[in-house]
Amino acid sequence: MRAFFIFLSVVIFGMYALLHDPDLDDQLLVNEYQDNKHVFDAISELSCSIDFNGAFYASKASDIEKHVLKKHLRAVNVEYVFIKYDENFCNLALTRFVRGFAGKGYSYKFRYNLQSPNLFDEKVHDKNNWRVGLNEEGVFTYDVPLGNGWFLTYTQS
Repeated sequence: MRAFFIFLSVVIFGMYALLHDPDLDDQLLVNEYQDNKHVFDAISELSCSIDFNGAFYASKASDIEKHVLKKHLRAVNVEYVFIKYDENFCNLALTRFVRGFAGKGYSYKFRYNLQSPNLFDEKVHDKNNWRVGLNEEGVFTYDVPLGNGWFLTYTQS
């Protein structure tokens, strides 16, 4: 019986750790970008210079083979990297945080060279009433300009 309670405690603690959201918000991540502009600039330069076959590259940040790039991604707590080349134009999406399952959830990404940003509008983008602001695909999303071609993107579905 005692082993069962220990097992149950471990499972409950594990579920809490998996489901607990960090205290992230837009302003905290904007400040994180401002404090690490030089790191983001290095990430864009290194990422866009990677020579690989194909039009895109996607990976967990921990699996990146370029040591210097991996070090910079760790410095800004990036979980996943997506690099897309489109007509000699480099786009980056660095997943800072994602939580969800089966297409439902939310994420924060730092994005570089975003072609058509959906700029934040406080009249439309209210996280407390996010279902009102869904786009045609049923997704609530907005972009906050950061500088040097970088944006912070929040997405919820």
